Amino acid sequence: MDNVIELNNISIEYKMKDVSIRAVDKVTLPIVRGKVTAIVGESGSGKTTLVSSILRNISSPGEVVEGEVIFNGKSKNGVRVLTLDKAGLSEYRWGSVSMVFQASQSTLNPLMKIGEQFYETAYYHGVRTPYKQYLGHIAELLEYVKLDSSRVIDSYPHELSGGMKQRVMIAFGLLLEPEVIILDEPTTALDVITQYYIFNILAEINREKGITMILLTHDIGVVAKAADYVAVMYAGRLMEYGSVFEVFDEHLHPYTDGLIHATPSLITDINKMQAIGGEVPNLLQLPSGCVFHPRCKACFNKCREVVPNMYEVNSEHFVRCHKYGEGENAVKS
Repeated sequence: MDNVIELNNISIEYKMKDVSIRAVDKVTLPIVRGKVTAIVGESGSGKTTLVSSILRNISSPGEVVEGEVIFNGKSKNGVRVLTLDKAGLSEYRWGSVSMVFQASQSTLNPLMKIGEQFYETAYYHGVRTPYKQYLGHIAELLEYVKLDSSRVIDSYPHELSGGMKQRVMIAFGLLLEPEVIILDEPTTALDVITQYYIFNILAEINREKGITMILLTHDIGVVAKAADYVAVMYAGRLMEYGSVFEVFDEHLHPYTDGLIHATPSLITDINKMQAIGGEVPNLLQLPSGCVFHPRCKACFNKCREVVPNMYEVNSEHFVRCHKYGEGENAVKS
């Protein structure tokens, strides 16, 4: 496959005075060009920390202690993101990879009009077209995400609804024509109709512009609707990865199965829904063996003692579980 980004064996730690917390542990993940890859998991699973390594903007005192991030590795202009200098990093951020943050109301500057904020970002990245001339480009982006540009350009953030601000942020992500857009819970706190509208816009952008998207979410129902590939994370580990068709048709990891069966549906008997028992572990006191074993109904002795490796089911499906590896209770692909 043609991967626009490759995360290879990434480990991220938050080092403090007396303790070090490993928030992401040895994650290898391909991001396929032109497709939507969803990273799903409960709060605290490491989704946002992992993708922060793609933009190299992990909040202090976090740092990548192992692994590499490669952008466009197969091209002659391939970039090793973690070794970029300040100028190279500035060009890479927003120019190659942009991000739509979770809380649009917190991301936008309340003291500046929307058009001014677009232009400020473009100017920082080297655009020197006069503001009045550049407004045409800003207007095109706003219209593309189904906003009335004549109104929005001269509005302050507080004059827009939550859904409008989220669409402004999506337009922001398109400003410098990046190859990849990261979307961190893009429909949080929005009503169902607005969520549906925004996902239709994202699908249109992906289809028409061919922009690769990385979608972070805790809602596996969103994954089924919007993604081509899905990565399931738990306690900083990648537990299952594959095409959406493969993972939903044959979800192998007990955690993936638990997420799917805990998701409400209009066509599923609510009595068949089951919450995943227990809680996400404290990263300071992770269980031995498989980190999911205290909550796993399929757990056996090896799970409590040995950390499982990632097992290749086929070229588009991988799972980290002793049930599918070598040894006790092995299941061959």
